[in-house]
Amino acid sequence: MYRRFLATLTVVLVLAASACAADGPRYFELTLLTTNDLHAHLVPFNHPDNLKGRCPLLENVGGAARRATIVNRIRAESTCPVLLLDSGDTTYGNSPLAKRFHGEPDIAVLNAMNYDAMAPGNHDFQWPAADTLRNIKDS
Repeated sequence: MYRRFLATLTVVLVLAASACAADGPRYFELTLLTTNDLHAHLVPFNHPDNLKGRCPLLENVGGAARRATIVNRIRAESTCPVLLLDSGDTTYGNSPLAKRFHGEPDIAVLNAMNYDAMAPGNHDFQWPAADTLRNIKDS
């Protein structure tokens, strides 16, 4: 009886496994977009702004609107899923917006741009605890 059960179970499992087998390799294409170290630069800025000439000056670079334009263009042109991620140090910076709102506008921008995930960086925890918790809750 036990042998018959094992034989039947083996046949069922082999048939089930063969029914699930793919004809070819199982893979898919994915476009992966990442941002990091945005440091609350929501509006265009000059870079570097504090290195005293050690690097060439780039004027009027960055900003959330430019970032959103690029992301939206890639999403529209892509024939595969697009995953948008941020790897932290996003909400803390020296801009007037950052100093006044402690990351709240940055989280609103991430949400408006439909980021799929964000891993907070060490600087994202430099705001008071209540603001950090609000940013986490709102993201």
